[in-house]
Amino acid sequence: MVENKASVGVLVECDTGGNRCGVQTPEAAADLSALIHSLPGLSLEVVMTYPSHELAKNFIDAIKRLFADRGLPLNTISGGGTGSEAMSTQIGCTETRIGSYVFEEPTRINPGQKPAQP
Repeated sequence: MVENKASVGVLVECDTGGNRCGVQTPEAAADLSALIHSLPGLSLEVVMTYPSHELAKNFIDAIKRLFADRGLPLNTISGGGTGSEAMSTQIGCTETRIGSYVFEEPTRINPGQKPAQP
């Protein structure tokens, strides 16, 4: 890749309280991102979290400060969770990953409804 000047976009996943996976602190996110940014053939593109919830705001704000202080690119802050679009915006995400509703039909929006039968 380096010989061809190609690069692979990389994301850093952050556990902002969802107890799923990812780095555990904003400092760990910044450290890992700095390493990625320094390596040939890699392009730091995104930090992401799931699900988007209000407790993630302080974590994301700290990431923004640390990245700015270190001169790291922060092209996208990605959050997720069907029904969390507004919260994603409130906590500072620039992208929201949603999609369960596509597969679960109206049951996600109106829990009392029964899904359509084939």
